[in-house]
Amino acid sequence: MNFFSHYKITAITLTIVLSLILTAAAFFGTLQFINSDEMIHGLKVAGIKIGGLNFDGAKNVLERRLEEFKQQQIILIYNEKTWRFSPSALGIGFDLEKTANQAAFYGHRPNIFWGAKDQAESLLFGKNLPMSLSFDAAQFEKILIELNSIENPATNAKMVFEPTKGIFTILPESQGMMVDRDRLKNSLIENFEQFSDRPIILSLKKDQPEVTAKALWAVRSQAEQIISQAPYFVKTGSLSWPVDSQELTQWISALPSSGSLTLDEKEIKDFLSQIATTVNDEPVNAKLTVADGKIKVFALSQEGHTLNIEASAKKIIKGVLAGQTNIDLIIDPIEPEIATENIDNLGLTSLIGVGESNFAGSSASRQHNIALAASKLNGWLIAPGQEFSFSENIGPIDGKSGYQLGLVIKNKQTIPEYGGGVCQVSTTLFRAAVNSGLKVTERYPHAYPVQYYNPPGFDATVYPPKPDLKFINDTPAYILLQTKIEKTKLIFEVYGTAGDRQVKIIGPTITQSNPNGSLKTILTQEIWRDGILERQDIFLSSYNSPSLYQSATTPSPSPSPSPSASPSATPSPSPTAAN
Repeated sequence: MNFFSHYKITAITLTIVLSLILTAAAFFGTLQFINSDEMIHGLKVAGIKIGGLNFDGAKNVLERRLEEFKQQQIILIYNEKTWRFSPSALGIGFDLEKTANQAAFYGHRPNIFWGAKDQAESLLFGKNLPMSLSFDAAQFEKILIELNSIENPATNAKMVFEPTKGIFTILPESQGMMVDRDRLKNSLIENFEQFSDRPIILSLKKDQPEVTAKALWAVRSQAEQIISQAPYFVKTGSLSWPVDSQELTQWISALPSSGSLTLDEKEIKDFLSQIATTVNDEPVNAKLTVADGKIKVFALSQEGHTLNIEASAKKIIKGVLAGQTNIDLIIDPIEPEIATENIDNLGLTSLIGVGESNFAGSSASRQHNIALAASKLNGWLIAPGQEFSFSENIGPIDGKSGYQLGLVIKNKQTIPEYGGGVCQVSTTLFRAAVNSGLKVTERYPHAYPVQYYNPPGFDATVYPPKPDLKFINDTPAYILLQTKIEKTKLIFEVYGTAGDRQVKIIGPTITQSNPNGSLKTILTQEIWRDGILERQDIFLSSYNSPSLYQSATTPSPSPSPSPSASPSATPSPSPTAAN
C-alpha cells in the first residue's frame, strides 16, 4: 500500500470517528436541552412514570400514588395463618421530598459526562428508582408482638434455689424458633420501595439461648455464697428495703460471653420501679404574691427527688458481687422551675393586665366554689412560651376536693353538680388574658347568656377535660397570676414584663339580639407595636335562648358524692354546659 492510499484510509476513519463524536455530542446535547427543567425521559420511581415532568408535577404524581398505597393492606403469611397491616402500622415511612430530590438529581449531575450517561441509559433502557424510606424500629417491634403466636423463644438455663438444702439446682436451656426479623424487614422495604402489596411469606429461624447450664454450673458455688449472706438492704435516707434470698435468686445469672456470675439488670430495675413511687417526689415551685406593688414569696420552693433506676441497678450489681449487704440507692435532685432564690430573674416588673367579674346574687355554695377555684390559681407562674390549660391546672373538681353543689347547665338542663360557679373563675381569667394581650388558643362561650358574666361575649366556659380555656404566655418573661375577691367582685391580675406592645380591646358588641333571649356577639383583641398591627384575634359567641334549658331543684348532697367534672357551659354541639 502506497503512502497516498494509507493516508486516504486514515482520513476516512478519522472522518467517521469525528462524525460519531459530533453525532453523540449533538445527541447528548439535545438530551440535556430537552431534560433541562424536567425529570429525564424514561425515568420511573417505584414503577411510576415521571420522565418529562417538572419537579412539582412528578412530586404530585408520586404523592397521589403514595396515598393510594397507604389505603392498601400488606399481608403476612405463615402456613395457614395470615396477618393484615396498613403500611403505616409496619414501622416504615416514606420520604417523598427526598425521593423527589433524588429523582431530580438523576441525570442532572454536576459532571456533564455522567449526567449525559444517565440520560442516555434512562431513555434507551429505562431507569426505575426506589422510594426513599425511613424505619421506625419501635413500631416494627410492636408488629412483631402480634406474631408471637408462631414463635417459641429460647429459654435460658436457670438456677433454682432450694432453701432447705441451701444449694442451687440447674435447669437446662432450650433452643427456640423466632420470626426471621431481618428477612421480614428486608421484604417490607422491597415492597415499600416499589409500592408493592404482594404477600410476604414469613420464615422462622433458630433462637439460641444466651445462658447455658454449663455457664451456670461454673458459678454455682459463688451464687450460693451470695445467697448465704441474704438479706441485703437497699437504702436511701431513713427508707430501707430488704432483698431476701427468694428475691435474690431471681436476679442471679451468668454472662453469656464469659460465663461469669452476674445479676439480671432488668429484674433489678423492675424491683426498683416498684419502690420508686415511695422515693420520688415532685419539686414545688415558689409561690409568689404581690404586696404594695412588689413581688414577694409566700411559699418557698422545694427541691424534688427521683430514683435513678439505671445507675442504682448497676450499683446494686456491683455491691452484691462485692459482698456488700447494705447498698445506698442513687437519688437525683430535681430543681424546681421557679426556685426561691431566682425570683429576681423572672421579669415580673409590672401589672400587664386585669380581668374582673361580679358574682353578686350567687348562692353561698357558688361563692364558696368561686373562692376555692380562684385560690388554686393564685400565685401561679407561667413560663415564656408556655401554654396554660385551665382544665389541667385547676385540679379535680368534685366533692372530695371541697367543692359544693351548684347549678350547672348539662344536657339542656340546669342541674346541680359539684363545683357550680367555677366558670366565674375561667371567665375572669379569660378576661385577664385578653386584656394582657396574651394569645388565647382555646375558648368557648356558655350555652346561653348568664347574668354573672355580663357583658355577654366576654365569658369562657370549662368542663374538664373539654371544653377548656387555654392561652400562651407570648411575653418575653414569666407571668404571675394573682387572684383576689373584693366583696362580690372576682379579680385576676397578671404581672410580667409589659414590653413595647399595646393592647386594644374592641367590644364585646352584640351583633344579633332576638326576643327569646338568644344573641350573638363579637369581641376583638388587637396587638400593636410601633404603630403596626401585629396580631388580631376575634372571638365570636352565639348564645341560645335560656328558655331551652329546664331548671332542676337542688338536692341535698349524698353521703358519698362521686367525683364530677368541672361545671361549665359548652358551645353547640356539646350537650354539656355549666354556670
